[in-house]
Amino acid sequence: MFAEEYLFLENTVVTCKSLRVTTRFLKEDKMYEYINKIASKERWKVLRIDTTRKMGFPDLLLLRGPKYWQIEAKLLKKKNLISIEDDLHWQFGQLAYMQRALTINLNYILTVAKDNTIAFIKGVENETTKRANYPDFIKLI
Repeated sequence: MFAEEYLFLENTVVTCKSLRVTTRFLKEDKMYEYINKIASKERWKVLRIDTTRKMGFPDLLLLRGPKYWQIEAKLLKKKNLISIEDDLHWQFGQLAYMQRALTINLNYILTVAKDNTIAFIKGVENETTKRANYPDFIKLI
């Protein structure tokens, strides 16, 4: 269903960490609830951003002290995720925001779910080792 790596907009390599969970994701709202639940265990404050359709800003903003994560949540309606750009439904400004966030190394994660699998996709911080650092709440899953 999900690969370990994707090429985003033909020039950016992003990594993917997918996990099977007991929650079944039928709507994005279920993803928000799930992320809120796991992030709260690590003392993250989760804000749902409601103006996403107008400016492309991600769905969730997680805050803990000076640290933050921006999370865009998408449901996968196809059988497999092959192309980030083509296989997901994007609102105006969301792809451009994601591209810019990855280019300047913001703490941005694309979260994609299908059935009871959730995937966290983010940019590679270290081009030599091809490693991406994920937030602590993802390690809890």
